[in-house]
Amino acid sequence: MVQSAGRSLVLVSGGEKVGDEELLAKVRSSMDAGATGIIFGRNLWQRPKADALRLTRELHAIFREYAQPPS
Repeated sequence: MVQSAGRSLVLVSGGEKVGDEELLAKVRSSMDAGATGIIFGRNLWQRPKADALRLTRELHAIFREYAQPPS
């Protein structure tokens, strides 16, 4: 999909609610494939606040791994 998008940015939608490990695996595989970002709703908002905040920190760590320095 990323290759077909050419110069367009690709965001991956969160989809159905899944567990932490599956969610983090989806993020990693999407970023490995060249996605620009992720859109999550229920996968964060339908969790207890403490769990959502913890998961958000884990997602930020993953995104930092894929961040490109400014040119």
